[in-house]
Amino acid sequence: MNEPGNNVEAIPSWRTIFMRLLNPVPFIALLMLVGVMFLLMMAIFGWDKGHVLSTMAQPDFARGVITYLFTVVTIGTAIVLIISGLTGSDKEHFDRGKEILGLLLGVFGTMVGFYFGSEVSARGHMKLTLTPPLLSATQVVSGDRLTVTASVQGGTPPYRVGVAVGDKPPGSYDQAPSGDGWIVSTVTASDVKAETATAVWVGVQDASGDVVAAKSTLVEKPKPN
Repeated sequence: MNEPGNNVEAIPSWRTIFMRLLNPVPFIALLMLVGVMFLLMMAIFGWDKGHVLSTMAQPDFARGVITYLFTVVTIGTAIVLIISGLTGSDKEHFDRGKEILGLLLGVFGTMVGFYFGSEVSARGHMKLTLTPPLLSATQVVSGDRLTVTASVQGGTPPYRVGVAVGDKPPGSYDQAPSGDGWIVSTVTASDVKAETATAVWVGVQDASGDVVAAKSTLVEKPKPN
């Protein structure tokens, strides 16, 4: 018991501090802090297989991670306020929490809108496109070789290219275009018995798995007797 005139307050015991931490509001905040520290430790020691810290240099990845973390913090703050209101905490503290949540919601809405808006815009500008293949000849004799040229743009490099002659697009993509997106390949005309109109297909698959194909028509003639 403090004597009159003595301003020294009693130091709370460890038991008192621990009981205060078991209150739902600080307990949830403590769980969030421990979770963030755990994820940072996993990244620093390389226990996460995604290598978060090394890929943070990529703008798209960093933007997504920041948006995700801000979402967790905002939702966590809202949960803390709800529990605080239901458990009958001090009204002044609750009003301060609402002001903080209002600020977080304003920034959160801006970040989410910018993130998803930029994703849609980026995908619109990066649509995978392929020009119709240009053939070095439109009429060939069976067994002749001809050059197929096309250009690919957009999508997510690197690209893989497939070229096929027939009714169906290529089923495999085992070639690579040049650095500027030009595709130059050589195909051999099929062995036909009569003059036949055949499609020459060029297909491209980008790193994200999107596929686009285009074709041109070729007239194949049998070898003269």
